[in-house]
Amino acid sequence: MVDEAVASCRMEIGEERVSVTAPPRLEVDADPVHVRGAIVNVVRNALVYSPPSSTVSVEVREERGQATVAVKDRGPGIGASEEEAIFQPFVRGAAASRWHLGSGLGLFIARRVVEAHGGSIRVEGAEEGTTVMVRLPVGGGTGAGG
Repeated sequence: MVDEAVASCRMEIGEERVSVTAPPRLEVDADPVHVRGAIVNVVRNALVYSPPSSTVSVEVREERGQATVAVKDRGPGIGASEEEAIFQPFVRGAAASRWHLGSGLGLFIARRVVEAHGGSIRVEGAEEGTTVMVRLPVGGGTGAGG
């Protein structure tokens, strides 16, 4: 799912600015179309708000029974006061209006999808750059591999 999401963003943006580090296989019980869309929203945001010469890194790993997808960019960062607000509909971070026009729905949709699958999504802000952490329960049942 992660590889497909990144490939979709590369085709859309037309750039090879995303590096992916992942185990050969990590399965989650999830609807692959919806979760892929959530990851696309997170990676797309990272690409849009990062300087054009920077790389966005996506790291997939298993931690305590959860698949973690960490998307790290080198954009303007998100202040601590905005870390929760940016997941609300039509809300964009303070730096967003200077960088890109958008609806403010991407992270809201991503959160709804991830939570509907029993997972969580949060932001780790820094003075420069942001890391969005997506966590989903690991499983080997009916879901698709990550």
